[in-house]
Amino acid sequence: MKRRYYLAIAVVAILAGGCTKAVMQTKADSRANPWTNLDFNNKADNFQFAIVADRTGGARKGVFADAIYKINLLQPEFVMCVGDSIEGQTEDEAEIEQQWTEFQAIVGKLDMPFFYVCGNHDIDNPVLLKNWHERFGRTYYHFLYHDVLFLCLESEGGATEHDQGSISKEQIKYFRDVLRRYKDVRWTLVFVHKPLWQQSEPSWLELEQLLGNRDYTVFAGHEHQYARAVRNGKSYIRLATTGAVSSLDGPIVGTFDHIVWATMTDYGPKIANLMLDGIYDENVTPYAMAAAAKMLKDKIDDGQVIRFDPIIVEGDMFTGGRTIMRLANFAAISMKASGTFVGKAGLTVRPENIELTVKPLSTKTVDVEITTDKPVPLEQLRGIDFAGEIEYNFGGLKPVRAKVPARIEIAVAAKQKDKSN
Repeated sequence: MKRRYYLAIAVVAILAGGCTKAVMQTKADSRANPWTNLDFNNKADNFQFAIVADRTGGARKGVFADAIYKINLLQPEFVMCVGDSIEGQTEDEAEIEQQWTEFQAIVGKLDMPFFYVCGNHDIDNPVLLKNWHERFGRTYYHFLYHDVLFLCLESEGGATEHDQGSISKEQIKYFRDVLRRYKDVRWTLVFVHKPLWQQSEPSWLELEQLLGNRDYTVFAGHEHQYARAVRNGKSYIRLATTGAVSSLDGPIVGTFDHIVWATMTDYGPKIANLMLDGIYDENVTPYAMAAAAKMLKDKIDDGQVIRFDPIIVEGDMFTGGRTIMRLANFAAISMKASGTFVGKAGLTVRPENIELTVKPLSTKTVDVEITTDKPVPLEQLRGIDFAGEIEYNFGGLKPVRAKVPARIEIAVAAKQKDKSN
């Protein structure tokens, strides 16, 4: 037997106290191993954070709270936003208090920090602006994290009526100083509510000049539609929604509810758009539901959920007939069934479409009649297909649907078969 050489592998992490601890150990064969390499993607300066998009401008109840719950499942290091956290549009102090109380109760459930950026709904009148200052102190600020500079801007021009949709002169002065002090950071990330670059707004162009040739990425919201642009060789990302009013037409047109998942690397942030309807916790499929689904799939595959009695024909020509459609619900909740008959050239099927509900653990039948404009040779008729679908609605979850194809078979009478033999 050939001698094998083994090398003990230990990947060592430096802990805060200056001591070391092996975080991964294994044995490596000098010839071959069941892994690609041991260069773990765990650089100390890399980090992950989440960004939420607009919540208001017509908030849809429960969506943002669902996003916060799912962010906790993902466990980023912190969460950013791009503004429009509350509905605003009022000067009633009690209502403003109620709106912020509701919002802060939601973000208070996060396991990690949440960084505010103000949108027009948050500060669009003097009372809202005063409340923001009392609650959060500043409408713009910066911070440094792992040598990445975060700039959080206010796009309302200090909330003065004539300058809404701009960056105030005070901000320009503030960020000029910040950018001068942090000119050698490895990346700069800019967060602003309104995508001011789309209108070539003068104060935004001034900010871009301050950013200069440094590596940076911009995130904005406001329009409730996702879009990515490239300006000055940099990525400008306009987020869609996290609960705000939306047509929800999907990624093709950029209207969807999402969380942006950003992983900071040496080459800038790597961006993943996580759709809210695609993130679930570990209880996504309880065992009982999985077992029921498996049983139903087996019944569908065996042709027991939707089936037809065969139509028996005397002679060589088909001139019409009747059959019974049998629908069986094997589940303990109601089943919706629908479908249409297809591939029936020269034939008329009544009813042409089926749409009904079958009670739990029960069956239902439908009389089906087929007529012809003229006799059809049996050799040309291979049955009549039915494109069926069933649906189960589990409370609080999306409906579960399954395609259930079936066929009406046209059979020759047994006596006729015997004669032909």
